[in-house]
Amino acid sequence: MKNTFLILLPFLVCCFSCSFVQKVNDGTTAYERKQFALAVKMLPEEYNKEKSQILKGRLAYQLAESYKRTNQNDEAIDWYKTAFDSSYGIDALKGYADALKQAERYKEAKAAYKELGIEIGSPYEYRKDISSCDIAAGWKKNAVDNAYKTIATDFNSSKADYAPIIDKNGSIIFTSDRGAINEKEEYKWTGNRYSDLYIKLSESNEVNGYSDVLNSSENNEGTASLNSNGTEIIFTKCAGAEDEDHYCKLMSATYESDAWSTPKILNFTKPNINYGHPTFHSSDNIIFFSSNDPDGWGGYDIYASERGAEGWKEPRLLG
Repeated sequence: MKNTFLILLPFLVCCFSCSFVQKVNDGTTAYERKQFALAVKMLPEEYNKEKSQILKGRLAYQLAESYKRTNQNDEAIDWYKTAFDSSYGIDALKGYADALKQAERYKEAKAAYKELGIEIGSPYEYRKDISSCDIAAGWKKNAVDNAYKTIATDFNSSKADYAPIIDKNGSIIFTSDRGAINEKEEYKWTGNRYSDLYIKLSESNEVNGYSDVLNSSENNEGTASLNSNGTEIIFTKCAGAEDEDHYCKLMSATYESDAWSTPKILNFTKPNINYGHPTFHSSDNIIFFSSNDPDGWGGYDIYASERGAEGWKEPRLLG
């Protein structure tokens, strides 16, 4: 039985991050300020001018990371290797191995993970990564042609279109940095516009900005979730002062009198922490989301919060 799925580009960087927006004059500062789209333009010239092999390795690593953050994986692979060959160290080799795996170059990725284990003196440290390469290669080799197929929707843009949800009318609400509304400025992380929520109406392929109340002209908004009857929305908003990092928060609004109310930050929010990708439980009284709270297991973890009489309760870290 063949099932057809309509998909949107999964591109998570631009709406789940913090980025320093201060103007910079060199590639290293652009990289440190998370202005990665600018860094990939400035760092190559600085790399070519640099005479020190050690400093060239550092610049190559910054360039690889900048390409990774702007979703240019093939370029990242080359620069991770250049950085490692310039004695930058295991971070460059780890980035190289991960980028090869992402590119489905599994044989090369396995070799890089094995070399990485030798470099750190623990040959079995990356056995799960090596095993995942073997599994993925097997899936790719034995793919069943008639199991299902994916096709791109005809309302995709050349920019990032992702995180789709379907409302009660069958329209698709999604996140995009296509920049068709609010005349948003360039987001220095991606080189595209800041992201907004968009809607593709069920009866046509027309795409419009979803809500002027939820979207703004100077911040990233997106990755939304609706409750079961479409009267409540929780979404991600990344904002901050001009000379500060922009941290992502979860915002909620209710649909009243044919319009969304002014969004409010969820009550459990802590400062200087990123929250994103909220999802309602079918009961409408639990939300799941991701956060890099330092009290978690490390990096981004999945949390759940239950609705109480006075708002959302303290989030619980999932096992």
